Amino acid sequence: MAKNTKIREDDGGVILKSPKKIGEYMHATRPSVWIVLLAIALLLLGFLQWAIFGTVELSYSTKAYTDDGVTVCWIDYMDAIEIEPGAKVLSSNNSGKVVKINDTADGAQDVLDIVGTLYIREFALLSDTNYYRVYIEMDKDLPDGVIDVKIIEGTITPGQYVFNLKGE
Repeated sequence: MAKNTKIREDDGGVILKSPKKIGEYMHATRPSVWIVLLAIALLLLGFLQWAIFGTVELSYSTKAYTDDGVTVCWIDYMDAIEIEPGAKVLSSNNSGKVVKINDTADGAQDVLDIVGTLYIREFALLSDTNYYRVYIEMDKDLPDGVIDVKIIEGTITPGQYVFNLKGE
């Protein structure tokens, strides 16, 4: 009498009549699948490490005007309140820091009076906006004229940036 060696499904699961037929029902996972899962897990762990321990610079790019060794840039109010004395300043080949921020605002005409018509085109100023003078001290003396500068307001972790933990 021959034994019934077929696979039968029941309400409670699968019933195998013979251990020889287990290969028809179960399949081994190939190594390539495990390698893909491991790669995804490593990418996820790397992203989480970057999000927790990495840093992102918050910066403001503007133009700075130098005349007789004094370097000044003009920043509107919303950006000026984020900048504090001592903030790091970078230019193409020089670095420095913010020394002082004026409490009084200048209009576009005031800036024009200071930098003159030669350099006013370099500044993108709006006539109805008030700008605050930010005095900068660079490590190396700058030649008179206008340069691009970047003021580093601070740093945050990517997680703070993405999830906006400061509530801003």
